[in-house]
Amino acid sequence: MRETFTELKQAARALAKRPGYAVVATFTLALGIAANVAIFTVVNAILLQPLPYPDAGRIVTVRHNAPGLALPELEISPGLVELYRDNASTLTRMAAYEPGERNLTGSGHPERIKVASVTPEVFDVLGVRPMRGRAFSEPDVRKDAPLVVILTDALWQSDFGSDPNVVGRRVEVNGVRAEIVGVMPAGFAFPDADTRLLVPLFLDPAGGFGAFRARSLARLAPGITLGVAQQERSPRCRRGSPSASPTSNVSSSIAPAGSRPSRRCASESSATSPRCCGSCSPPSALSC
Repeated sequence: MRETFTELKQAARALAKRPGYAVVATFTLALGIAANVAIFTVVNAILLQPLPYPDAGRIVTVRHNAPGLALPELEISPGLVELYRDNASTLTRMAAYEPGERNLTGSGHPERIKVASVTPEVFDVLGVRPMRGRAFSEPDVRKDAPLVVILTDALWQSDFGSDPNVVGRRVEVNGVRAEIVGVMPAGFAFPDADTRLLVPLFLDPAGGFGAFRARSLARLAPGITLGVAQQERSPRCRRGSPSASPTSNVSSSIAPAGSRPSRRCASESSATSPRCCGSCSPPSALSC
C-alpha cells in the first residue's frame, strides 16, 4: 500500500511539473471513457436488451445470402414469404416489412417522416395491437385497396394533440388520401423508435422469388426452440423452389430478431452448395 501511495505522489509531482501534458492526458482519458460508454449504450440497446414485445425471445428473422452471386445478404421476396408460410412447421407466423420515408400532410403541417410498410401478420408476430382502432387486415393489403394508416403514439401526440377521436380522420401520404384506422400504444418502436407511421405492405404475387426487397419477421411455434428451427430442413421447400428459379443459389438462416448476420459464414457458402449458417450455426430452416 505504501508503494502505491509513493508512486501516486511521484506521478502527481511529475504532472504538476508538466501541466500541459496533464491537461491533454486527462482530456484524452475522458474522451476515451465517454466513447466507450456511448458505444456500450448503443450495443446494449440494440443487441443485448430484449425487444420490448411479449415473449420477445421467440421473435426471429429469416435471412438469405447468395455468395455465388456476390450478394452476401438479401432481404426476402414475396414468393419466399408465401413459401415459408406454407411450409415452415417451426414458425407460426411470417410477416414482412419495409422501412422508408413519405410525405405526410393533413396533420397540421407538411412533413417528411419515417414510415414502416407492414403486412397484417406483423402485429401477431410482435404481440402488440393498436390501443385505439384496429390493426391492418387482409383487405387492406390488396393492390387496389383504399389506403389506411396507423399512427404511432409519438405522432398521435405531436401532430394530433392526442385527439381521442383521431380514428376515422383523413390525411394524405405522398399525396394519396388515407384514413387513420388505429394508434399504436406508447413504447411501440418498430422497426425503430424514429418510425412515426405504419402503412399496409402489398406483396405482389407476381413478384415471385426474385424480388428481394422486403424484410422478414416471424415467431417460433409453441415448444420450438431456436436451435430446432435452425436445424429444420423442408423437402417441400426444396421441391417448391425449382432449380431454375432465382432462389436456386440462395441459402437461408434463422436468427433472433435484432441480431447481426455472420459475414464469415456467408463468404464460406458456395453457389453450387449453399449452406445455411445463422451465426456459423447448424443449417437452418427451409434451405431453398
